[in-house]
Amino acid sequence: MITIHPLFWMTIGLSILTGRFREMLLLFLVVLIHELGHAGAARFLGWRINEIVLLPFGGVAVVDEHGNRPLKEELFVILAGPLTACLDDGGWRDASLYGNME
Repeated sequence: MITIHPLFWMTIGLSILTGRFREMLLLFLVVLIHELGHAGAARFLGWRINEIVLLPFGGVAVVDEHGNRPLKEELFVILAGPLTACLDDGGWRDASLYGNME
């Protein structure tokens, strides 16, 4: 389950009031894809994922595994989030949302 923290909802509301909704939408998508990268890697390795919480400053993929997995698996899950941004770097650079920000 993906949940959005109340502070993120408040930030979304402020972005609408200040005319910066496109930037907030881009931030939301980047955080969501990043966390889905962590969750996808964890699911691939058979980890139990409780939820994904999106916060204004990032996100958290909450899993049941707490240090009881091999180091290789932990590193794979840790690196999967940032790697999703690297894999889709060209897509973000070319996005019309990104190109029109000032």
